[in-house]
Amino acid sequence: MARPASKYLIPVGSAAIVYYSASYYWNKNKSDSSLGGGIFHIPVRSRSHDGRVVTKENPITVLSQAEIERKLTNHAVSYSIPRAGERRGRWRYETAAVASNAPIEDAHAEMIIRSGEPGTQVLVGSGATTSPGQPLSGDMLFFAIMDGHSGYNTSRLLAKTLIPSVALELSSLSAAPNDANDATKGWLSYLKSFIPFTHRNTSSASHHPLLSSYPFASDPKYVSTAIQTAFANLDSNIVRAPIQHINALGKLPLDRESEAYQLAVANLLPALSGSCALLAILDQAREDLYVACTGDSRAVAGYKVPALQGNKWEADDLSIDQTGRSRSELERIQSEHPTSEASAVIRSGRVLGSLEPTRAFGDARYKWTKEFQERLGTLFNVADSGVPTRIRAPPDDLLTPPYVTSRPEVTHRKVSFSTSPSNPSPSSAPAVAPPLRFVVLATDGLWDKLSSSAVVDLVGGYLDRSSHSPSVTSVKPDGWTYTDTNVATHLIRNALAGNALTKQPGQWGLSQLMSIPAPYSRRYRDDITVTVVWWEDDDEQTVAEATLAKAKL
Repeated sequence: MARPASKYLIPVGSAAIVYYSASYYWNKNKSDSSLGGGIFHIPVRSRSHDGRVVTKENPITVLSQAEIERKLTNHAVSYSIPRAGERRGRWRYETAAVASNAPIEDAHAEMIIRSGEPGTQVLVGSGATTSPGQPLSGDMLFFAIMDGHSGYNTSRLLAKTLIPSVALELSSLSAAPNDANDATKGWLSYLKSFIPFTHRNTSSASHHPLLSSYPFASDPKYVSTAIQTAFANLDSNIVRAPIQHINALGKLPLDRESEAYQLAVANLLPALSGSCALLAILDQAREDLYVACTGDSRAVAGYKVPALQGNKWEADDLSIDQTGRSRSELERIQSEHPTSEASAVIRSGRVLGSLEPTRAFGDARYKWTKEFQERLGTLFNVADSGVPTRIRAPPDDLLTPPYVTSRPEVTHRKVSFSTSPSNPSPSSAPAVAPPLRFVVLATDGLWDKLSSSAVVDLVGGYLDRSSHSPSVTSVKPDGWTYTDTNVATHLIRNALAGNALTKQPGQWGLSQLMSIPAPYSRRYRDDITVTVVWWEDDDEQTVAEATLAKAKL
């Protein structure tokens, strides 16, 4: 069951945080009384009584259609929020998640900062100027996807802390000396309340954090650096906190009932597990889109391109998967360690032969010294330690840690947030280009099944009114299924079901993949979490509502 955080409405001067949520999911083993009408088998390995590894065929009952639909839609949410500024319309975003692990190791978070009153619009490249500190007219939206591994502790912590950490760091770009009032301090204190490690001084905060017009806040170079700093500082605290608490415990025997011991265990868990993180920031006032990627989750943008017959959609990858299979990541890691380790830092496409993503939060096994990890094993690999997982031995080739970094790669695009074909596409494109219409963020479970271009085609087809309206025929001529009212669920369904035109005979489809229980399902599909963000002008929204109403009739 989804457990979203509470929604907040906190007015601060002319800016307000109107929505913040962090969600993760518990997987419940429910069953449907009506079976799906079939049994299939999967190979399962186990050890026999004499210690040999044997493989047997394990029968799996196909779930009913109702149970499959429940799993697909149980964590699907949809939001429509009025947009600030002169160009009225709405922000739309929809999220869905389907678990493979039990419980799911993915998480997501969102935050929207609203402009409370009209201000001076900063038009980049227009020569317009503003007085430093003036409020801007426009919203700032944050969307994050976390893909956990080796447990859910890191991803759930990031769902609560990553966006506030970045927003707090970005507020420093809008800072003016001796210009902090009580409202601003309260706003920053609110952000810091989500970050248990931070002790940032708010004395130099700007009058309107994030939504003021100081020049550093409009410079992609400074914004990118601030985002990278926030990521690095947050991960540093995640990894260092256990060291500080464990050093304070003293020598054996330890008092496992003490507050100090319990605090050490609580801080240890997010460091032992790990998580990739993907963050998108939409700055309406400055017409900026930033995507920061740590790990192998991916963001892609969709552009609508007029064609001779109808319209077509083009994909723009806003991130690059960071794994041991990437040549650039291999060369980066090799350059950070002695040449004697060149053949060991990445083996079989994995860090030290074990971890697939080369950038991640947590994963302290690749960041702590071997001596500290051996001490952890002595302290906690005992009965009733309070740590729910055994402390793994350090990797054999761990010589010069850290081998994994949380530092993200940041991509910047200029976006007009209009549906008319006048905003720039990527910075290398001509001055007049088709409009960017939507952004998709998803964990690698989706990209294991679908390419970036396929995802853009699916979302584009959904947004096109002919596809978005309910239809008697669920499978369109392009081979994809269009039956969902939530575009994120629409992507997950098609990722698991496959394309009807290219599906091979005997290839498993949605019913089989959704019926395999954890932990066996992890061999066939990963946790999948998807967020799709788009925007509509007032006239387009009216057309969409009329089309949907007509379809219902």
